[in-house]
Amino acid sequence: MNKVVARGLKCSLVIMGEEYIPLQVVYLNDPRINNFLLSRGPFNEEKQKERLRLKQEKGEQVLAIIIPDSSNLNGWRFVGVVELRDFDHIEQSAFSASFLGDVSCWGKGIAKEAKLLQLRVAFEELGLRSVFATTVGPNTRSQKLLESVGYKLIGVRPKARNIGTEVHDEFLYCVSVGDWRSVWLSYLIQHE
Repeated sequence: MNKVVARGLKCSLVIMGEEYIPLQVVYLNDPRINNFLLSRGPFNEEKQKERLRLKQEKGEQVLAIIIPDSSNLNGWRFVGVVELRDFDHIEQSAFSASFLGDVSCWGKGIAKEAKLLQLRVAFEELGLRSVFATTVGPNTRSQKLLESVGYKLIGVRPKARNIGTEVHDEFLYCVSVGDWRSVWLSYLIQHE
């Protein structure tokens, strides 16, 4: 298993490695997953390996979400990705993106914990002051997830994103270290 970056109760974040790419491609080609992504498929292993290599060269942080799995000899199962990209070193900010590809994990708090862990790394280890994220109007699950970890809606770009044949508003969210910290401390208290 790759280096653990952050460990939680429901999931851990590890440095994304090529060993996760075959399953990542399966997830990304699932219409339930890729419907709201900025990237458009079809996705294949070679493109994803190249994309990962380029992101790592640029210094972007790409982390695999893994969960305990007693049926696996290694004891862990890859279920999704969180990443920080487009770092602004002057403003001490970055953009966040994520997906939870294993639909059997939806609704179990794994995505929320992964986002909270990602933000802990962003604020406490990387020294960022704010993290931004975008989503589109119909992706209400993403909006609820962002708001549940401290993000606040700061802007709307009307009809900015095409999804299939429809055009939708794009929402811009931001979370500051202070907003995240209060959610994080509350989360820790609830899960002691």
